[in-house]
Amino acid sequence: MADTVRPASPGEGGRLGEIYLSSGRAAWARHLSPVGLGGLTSPAEEWERWISDPHLILLVAERRGQPAALALLCRSTDPDSDPARVALLDRLYTEPAAWRRGLGRALLDAAMDDLRERRFQEVTLWTAEWNTSRGYYEATGWKRDGGTREKTFAGSTFTEVRYRTQVPR
Repeated sequence: MADTVRPASPGEGGRLGEIYLSSGRAAWARHLSPVGLGGLTSPAEEWERWISDPHLILLVAERRGQPAALALLCRSTDPDSDPARVALLDRLYTEPAAWRRGLGRALLDAAMDDLRERRFQEVTLWTAEWNTSRGYYEATGWKRDGGTREKTFAGSTFTEVRYRTQVPR
């Protein structure tokens, strides 16, 4: 379980990039090219921009007092979604040493509270069709809504599927 969930703070961009890369590389290793994965970067400056953007929600879950997981949410940019009422869970990553310890759940709970305050009604997410995290999303109430798209990432092209859930009132 998370020690605490809180908004990301200025100066944590480097750590958030490390969490994203370590988690992503571990999760994607069976599906994406080692060369493509090895070339991925996640610059601290990009995370620092997101931390300071008031239109984004960037949350951190701590474990043993240190950031170990993150969630990044924004308005949906899908052409079939109303960005005033539909948010996008753009990133949800936990460092591998902290997998299956409740940090993702704690982040999603906190994100839902924030989305409710901002008057969002739904949240979507896109994930690779082969992503084993789909089972987690389904177990926590997310449902596929039929949306699919092709994505090229780290030198590989694959199909993404869209999930959707309601923001609890």
